Amino acid sequence: MDTSDTIYVAGHRGMAGSAIVRHLRAAGHPPARIVTRSHADLDLTDQAAVRAFFARPRMVRWLVLLACFKVGDAIGSPMVKPLLVDVKMTTTQIGFISGTLGSAVALVGALVGGWMAGRFGRVPALVVGGLVHASLMAGYALGSSLENSVVIGDDHRVFRQ
Repeated sequence: MDTSDTIYVAGHRGMAGSAIVRHLRAAGHPPARIVTRSHADLDLTDQAAVRAFFARPRMVRWLVLLACFKVGDAIGSPMVKPLLVDVKMTTTQIGFISGTLGSAVALVGALVGGWMAGRFGRVPALVVGGLVHASLMAGYALGSSLENSVVIGDDHRVFRQ
């Protein structure tokens, strides 16, 4: 990270935000390049400021895109564990997939997404991330519909108990 970059730290008074500010200062980042704002400076109860935010060009389009992503996530994600139950996975397997593996994949996804945003820009990173997410949800649906027909060798199902 270049110390000439200006960095905005949200929640700079909280535990994580204050740690980030301390780390940036310890790393030699000039205090003038670390931007923080209090709740009074960013008051979302100010109706005029909120209207000005929504009046920005293309903002409504982005909000609709983000809402669609969140709705799809809210519909698909809670169905993962019942799907794993339906394909006869044990509670240990479900715990591993939804806990350990899920957390590891989320961390890798955050790192790859951050790298993509830095390398290609936020818009391409968001579009690719959304397509990958939609593909994974479609894979869950396909996996649940093919559960009884996926066979390896002599009738050995992929998902056995």
